[in-house]
Amino acid sequence: MFVTAFLFIASLLSAHPETPYSFDTVISYNYLSEYQQGLVDRIYESISEHEYYIGFGEEVPEKDLDAAIENIMFDYPELFYIDYTYDSYYYDDETMISDVEFSPVMSEREADAYTVMLFDEAEAILSHMPSYLTDYEKELWIYRALAVKIDYSTEDAEDYTPAGALLRNKAACEGYAEALTLLLRLAGIPCSTVSGTSYDEAHEWNIVRIGDDYTLTDLTLDDMGDYISYQYFNVTDEIMERDHQVSEYYKMLPEAVSMKWNWHARNGLIFDSSYDPEDLAFMMIDSSAKTSSPIELRFTSEEAFSAFISVLDEAYQDYADSYGDIEYWTVDDPVQLTYAIEVSLSEESQS
Repeated sequence: MFVTAFLFIASLLSAHPETPYSFDTVISYNYLSEYQQGLVDRIYESISEHEYYIGFGEEVPEKDLDAAIENIMFDYPELFYIDYTYDSYYYDDETMISDVEFSPVMSEREADAYTVMLFDEAEAILSHMPSYLTDYEKELWIYRALAVKIDYSTEDAEDYTPAGALLRNKAACEGYAEALTLLLRLAGIPCSTVSGTSYDEAHEWNIVRIGDDYTLTDLTLDDMGDYISYQYFNVTDEIMERDHQVSEYYKMLPEAVSMKWNWHARNGLIFDSSYDPEDLAFMMIDSSAKTSSPIELRFTSEEAFSAFISVLDEAYQDYADSYGDIEYWTVDDPVQLTYAIEVSLSEESQS
């Protein structure tokens, strides 16, 4: 028993998993305990070798194993062929686990073939990304590329995997988040998947490190079909927590407190109550109409957002009176305090 326990403990102190991207790009692992990291190492190695029954040879606290398995399930996109359910085998004490068994969703041959296709597609996407981009620009490029490529879907089990997102161009939030994790890591940008809830439904999003700053992003909610929003692109904990609740396992992640890499901030599109709402509304409508492209603003307070919303109808009418009939669509979010619009002059007004 002593020898078995010694060998198990030694394996837990081994090096980190051999991932298909630089392990320096994995954020979450560093915030597990050393013991939990060892469990991740052991489980990752076994699953990678298609060995799904793992006997620890020692009593493993259930809370530590749960944390390790949560990390395995959601933060290693290359293990997409494992089902989210698993079986645990207990000692007499039901808080201590001796063995665990995972269930693959496809054969070993299929998993290997899908893995090759997954990474081929990921590399094909990244091959179009300019090499001179900064990390922020790479993140934005990948974000846009995936939003264009993927359609939201919950119809098939593969929709919940990065394979569904990249190979079938369809994904639920898990597929979006894990595809983003994979591409950012392959591009050398630290990223991890975060799990929790949004509007009372299970949901996944991402934590990203740009420079020395941690930031949060939610590609699923920003992909609005024909329109790519940036209301969840590189935001802080405070902003994300307005409509996202992180699960217990992810509360140990580093804080996201900086808006330095936020899309609105970097484009000068964050406004407070010091701006005249009427001038701002007219400027927004005019800018969109002249560029024939959408424009999206973020507000720093409910007061500034409400003041802006209150003058919009009059601003639309004033613009139409000056330039002719207009056509427009809008997307507003009173929780995130963002407002997007695309304006175009009617054909009669342009003639």
